[in-house]
Amino acid sequence: MPSTGFVFPTTDAAVSGVWSNTTSVFANDSAVATTTIAAKNTTNVREQGGFGFSAGLVPSNASVTKVELQVKWRVTLSAGVIGILGARARVSATNLTLH
Repeated sequence: MPSTGFVFPTTDAAVSGVWSNTTSVFANDSAVATTTIAAKNTTNVREQGGFGFSAGLVPSNASVTKVELQVKWRVTLSAGVIGILGARARVSATNLTLH
C-alpha cells in the first residue's frame, strides 16, 4: 500500500489567542509556534490544513484506509495553569474523532 509519509501543512491560521513564530508549523525543526495562556479556562487554537492534498492525488477508485496525525508540542506553565493538547482530524467540514 503506497504511503506519502508525514507531510506538513500548507495553510495555517489562528482561531483564538495571540501567537508568535507561527511559520514553524510548516517544517520539522527546532522552531515552535508559541502562545501564552495566562489564566485558567483559556483556550488558544491554531488550525492547519492543506498538507499537499490536491485534486487527483488520490485516484477516484482508491480508498483511504488510514490517516495518521503527528503533533509535537511542549509546554511551560505558570502556577495554577493546566495545559491540554487537543488534536482533531477533519475531512472537509466534517469533524472526526477528537483524541
